[in-house]
Amino acid sequence: MKIHFSHPLRGKRKSAFTLVELLIAMSITSIILLVMLSLTATVADAWKRSRGAVFSNASARAAFDRIVTDVESAYYVQSLGEAEWFRFFPDDDSDLGTSTDGSSSPTWAMFYTSPIDRNVSQPGDVIGVSYRLAKQPVVGNNADYDLWALYRAFPTPYWNGPNPDDAPNPAKITFDELLGKPDIHAGFWAGKDTITQSTDYLIAANVLDFQVVSWIRLVNGDLQKVPSDTDVSVTSEGVRIGGTEVTGARLYAVEISLTILSDSAVNHMREGTFKGLSVEKFLQQNSWSFTRLIRINPESELLIQ
Repeated sequence: MKIHFSHPLRGKRKSAFTLVELLIAMSITSIILLVMLSLTATVADAWKRSRGAVFSNASARAAFDRIVTDVESAYYVQSLGEAEWFRFFPDDDSDLGTSTDGSSSPTWAMFYTSPIDRNVSQPGDVIGVSYRLAKQPVVGNNADYDLWALYRAFPTPYWNGPNPDDAPNPAKITFDELLGKPDIHAGFWAGKDTITQSTDYLIAANVLDFQVVSWIRLVNGDLQKVPSDTDVSVTSEGVRIGGTEVTGARLYAVEISLTILSDSAVNHMREGTFKGLSVEKFLQQNSWSFTRLIRINPESELLIQ
């Protein structure tokens, strides 16, 4: 008797992927990978932008803390004739450029205050103070692009001696050379421009723009907003706007605006890579602006009797 064995696969078709099926599978896989890569890039960009916003916000907050303290401690009187107490004007120094939108030069601000960080071992508490942007070269190998920084300076040359108590007293210099003068700019900066870029006076790095808008209380009680591209001077006798005396006016508040570049954007500037964008467009897309309105207290000090 013969026994026959049949193979289990005999008579059945072997399964396999056709070329069309493989192409379809590869296409679907490619689409999925592209979507995943796109999502990853979007999340990474969002993370970088969020990180840049946090960095810029922290820098702005630290700068505003100092500025607000100085402005709220501003000092002025009415008994010194035409003495100038506040000066806000566009800084037309060609090295500083213009704001990120190209509308105006950054503001140069000068006034008197009682800074809490003064040397209490030295006599005097009224000190002239200045806020100004200065252009700084980018750290790195690329010298084609520049950044700016906000500096706060007193009317005294930079001191690097071993004993800080031996440094020139800014309160004494303020009293001897500045108080009562009709032009705080001329008195404050005569021969002292070199101190601006000392790191001892650095308030915030990577600052693209610093603007001060003045709010003036007119004699009829209305408020007038003076653009940052206008020279504003507050004297013992009143307020001058663009060189014109405004009768009975007084300084009500100042609106400070800071535009700060993100730290990741700084690296791109060091490398000179802007993803096909112009420098101006790149700066606009990678910077954040912050604004703070600061009341001048007490406002009644500037009333014209």
